[in-house]
Amino acid sequence: MNNPISINDFYIIIDSFLKNNTDFINIFLATDENAILDYLKNKYTHINFITSRNFNHNLFWKNNENVIDNGKEAMIDMLCLSKCKLVLKVSSALSSFSKVINPNLNIYRVNGLKMFTDIPYFPDAYIPLLEKNDNYTNECNSILDKIQKNDWSISNRHKFNNFYCKFR
Repeated sequence: MNNPISINDFYIIIDSFLKNNTDFINIFLATDENAILDYLKNKYTHINFITSRNFNHNLFWKNNENVIDNGKEAMIDMLCLSKCKLVLKVSSALSSFSKVINPNLNIYRVNGLKMFTDIPYFPDAYIPLLEKNDNYTNECNSILDKIQKNDWSISNRHKFNNFYCKFR
């Protein structure tokens, strides 16, 4: 179970992140929401936003009854994310599997997770949280506080020492 995030809170986080990371010229966007793609393309005209599908202003999973095609589209997004330099993600186990495909991927969760019974939810919970930043707006850092409150990795750190360490 995840802490919910509104679309407006998401935009504030993305705006603060992009303002402080100006070197992005191409961004792969894995979303089901036309409005998010439209917002980002209109606001950041200097950035090339890439998606794996042609939206035609239709949500592919709502307008495509072929579950095989829907599954293929989801796998393409996950594989594309695994090739990115950095991934910011909201609630989605599918996007977390990009870290399973590429263990060296820099990927961060925006919103907090609750424990699933007595264990962290796999694979989403194994992705570290996006940290607040002094260069982000106060509003952005306040939103991060709100949506990351009671994340399992904060409240159960003592149970999972060196949880995010990877050995090679």
